[in-house]
Amino acid sequence: MQDIAEEFPITVGGTSKVVDRLEVAGLCNRRANPDDRRSSIVELTTKGRKLVDKAMVAFEAELELRIGAVIPAY
Repeated sequence: MQDIAEEFPITVGGTSKVVDRLEVAGLCNRRANPDDRRSSIVELTTKGRKLVDKAMVAFEAELELRIGAVIPAY
């Protein structure tokens, strides 16, 4: 959770609650980290990946409307 929390302006506890909700919605899975019992590994499910892909299409379309053509990824 610490790694995720560092990417967003929320606490580790807040991050854990968000991941709980994503897990209940079937968007991610959380499993124990075999190398560190204090941490978990969080992975998107197929459903979660599809939602991210859909969101990226919408984000890129909105970005193009606002600032012009999106530069392709490397």
